[in-house]
Amino acid sequence: MARSKSADLNLLVHLDALVTWQSASRAAEALGVTQPAVSAALGRLRRLFNDPLLVREHGETSVTPRALELHRLFAPMLEQWHDLTTARTGFVASTSTRVFTVYATDYLQYVMLPQLVGGMAALAPGIGIEMRPARLHQGLAMLDSNYVEFVIGYYPDPAAELRSRFLFDEQMTCVVRNGHPCLDEAWNVEAWLSYAHLDLVAHTRHFGQRLDDTLDEIGLRRKIGVTVSSYLAAPFVLARSDMIGNFPVSIASAFAQSAGLTVLAPPIPLPQMRISLYWHERYQSDVAHAWFRHYIGQQRFGVPTEATMPAGREGETAGD
Repeated sequence: MARSKSADLNLLVHLDALVTWQSASRAAEALGVTQPAVSAALGRLRRLFNDPLLVREHGETSVTPRALELHRLFAPMLEQWHDLTTARTGFVASTSTRVFTVYATDYLQYVMLPQLVGGMAALAPGIGIEMRPARLHQGLAMLDSNYVEFVIGYYPDPAAELRSRFLFDEQMTCVVRNGHPCLDEAWNVEAWLSYAHLDLVAHTRHFGQRLDDTLDEIGLRRKIGVTVSSYLAAPFVLARSDMIGNFPVSIASAFAQSAGLTVLAPPIPLPQMRISLYWHERYQSDVAHAWFRHYIGQQRFGVPTEATMPAGREGETAGD
């Protein structure tokens, strides 16, 4: 009995590239073929699986749930085939032109990017970093959909298919405008909670929720005066109001210097922000990806320790 004609197994290679890069042009570049060839393969894949696989909404391309399901199914087989049939040539950082896609808040870009980029200029001048804006409500799902290869931030409950590497703990402190009324009264919990707070939803609000949960455990509550989505706007809002901000120590002094603010030691121990690097399991065996993870993990970003935190009324104003 004759078998029906099988689908071209080379389509799996195209599927892997399309899901990985979410772009026909970038997939073509990665495969070393023309974009029309990849577009033709995408058309065949769509007919084969009766699914669009890649869709474009609001100016952005994303993969469908069916595409992710197929990729999770077939990617391990492709990796095994590659390992068995292809000689490993190794990864040379100094000559690589790989571009890594990353999501991090503006605060973490401020703290980390200058050092990362400065070091790479000497070690790997051809490697690029593309910082991408957040996708609303996605959080670490940006890794699952392959919108980015890395997420840097504070995410307490990552999914099982994600890998992570701890980078640093960030202490939090309080920031108010110079001349704030609280500076003329006793600085304690009552004073801290008697003014409205500026809250940050830098994509997730994980820290703000932890702070509110901490207060709830001791029967206290704060009032949120305004919620902003960017650390860049926060100091200038504080400078024109009597609100109180609770920010990472690493940027509190920079806020003070640029906007005329005063840094105060927290009247109660605030939760820390545990900053980690996250990536999807699909990249675990990628040699270039592993090099970049190691490079980031070896950095020391100069995050202030508890010893540099403002103590009481000493060092309230901006300092080094």
